[in-house]
Amino acid sequence: MPRLSRAAALAVAVAFATSGDPAHAVEAGSFSASYGITISGIPIGGAEANSHFDGRRYTLTINGYTSGISRLVSDATANLASNGSIFGARVLPSAYRLDTADGGYSATIDMRMSGGAVMSVRAAPEPRLESDRVPLTGTDKQNVVDPLSALILPAPGVGKMTAEKACDRTVHVFDGFQRFDVKLSFKKQREVNGSEGSYSGPVYVCAARFIPVAGHVPSRVKSLANNKSIEIWLAPVADMSLLVPYNIQLAIPLGILSVRANRLVVGAGGQRAAAE
Repeated sequence: MPRLSRAAALAVAVAFATSGDPAHAVEAGSFSASYGITISGIPIGGAEANSHFDGRRYTLTINGYTSGISRLVSDATANLASNGSIFGARVLPSAYRLDTADGGYSATIDMRMSGGAVMSVRAAPEPRLESDRVPLTGTDKQNVVDPLSALILPAPGVGKMTAEKACDRTVHVFDGFQRFDVKLSFKKQREVNGSEGSYSGPVYVCAARFIPVAGHVPSRVKSLANNKSIEIWLAPVADMSLLVPYNIQLAIPLGILSVRANRLVVGAGGQRAAAE
């Protein structure tokens, strides 16, 4: 996959890697969103996210793509699915699957988890044995969430939550190959004005740092780990006591890479996401 396609895919992963330590189960219901992926305003792809919550159980799917029509990236697709449960203060994934395709190249990750620990991973093709890859240990696969389950941000009293509290979290993620953390810190609060079903209201702007832990090749993640421009905007969804990613953006050599929601819908009645 070309470097820019990888950057877009990783940006999406980081965008949804913000679950932290939620305080309780979310309200029953559903959530869907459409995200546009751009570089300095030039469309290069998009993603559709859908989720369903039933008591303590949840299911999540994301279908994303990048398009070579912009001549900045190749035609690529990624389909992700995850399910699990929310118990007390923890999101506990059970299964995660990723299928990607880029021209004649395809890859699959199938991961099973229990109690916050990785039980098994099947990957095709398997990662290459490289001398400079940071070794994984058993500890690196414990107390983690998969990249998709990291979308879940239960937030009691979200309508009264301070922006500082929303951003005060560090997430431990294992994607089937590597373990990394995403550390958020408060930057500012702002208002967004949507149209045609797009979310309008406050968002909490968090500065984000990508922290590689294990399973990675340092030279391949160095630029992302050193990138201090990453922002994640969180939108409150009061009806379901959730915070959801509204936008992620970061500077890359060709401009500003952005993954931004143009539609946020919650509940069976199709209500627009909003804070109380």
